[in-house]
Amino acid sequence: LGLPACRPPGRPPTVLLLQRPRRALGNLEQVVAQLKEMGLRPEVQVMEADVPFAVQARFWSEADLVLTVHGSGLTSQLWLPPHACVVELFGPGFLNSLYIQLAMSRGLCYFPLVTFSELTAIDCMLSHDWQYAIAPAICTAVTRA
Repeated sequence: LGLPACRPPGRPPTVLLLQRPRRALGNLEQVVAQLKEMGLRPEVQVMEADVPFAVQARFWSEADLVLTVHGSGLTSQLWLPPHACVVELFGPGFLNSLYIQLAMSRGLCYFPLVTFSELTAIDCMLSHDWQYAIAPAICTAVTRA
């Protein structure tokens, strides 16, 4: 696939923010602005079913930090460089250890982040239409860890 082994010298760290049609950051613009203020390079990618595999692998392989809502797309962390970190967002009252195990098997840095919503955990699970908002201060804490 010709994937890069590490970040090019002088390039700021890349934060991959994955958006999917039914699982997304509701305050994406605010989070992107905060990351830019911190001198990071946010890359927003919308992962639709028709995005070619090689393109998805390249997005992941160039990321230093991935911020995404829980879902099967996290299997792509297999393509992350060894220094990368994953932040997995969960809905209220929901936590799943599947992707932390994958991250640990690769030696990646991993942070689970349980978000809050006016909906109950069961409402979120039943709808599968997850729109989360995170405080920009979380970005600061996670990227400095």
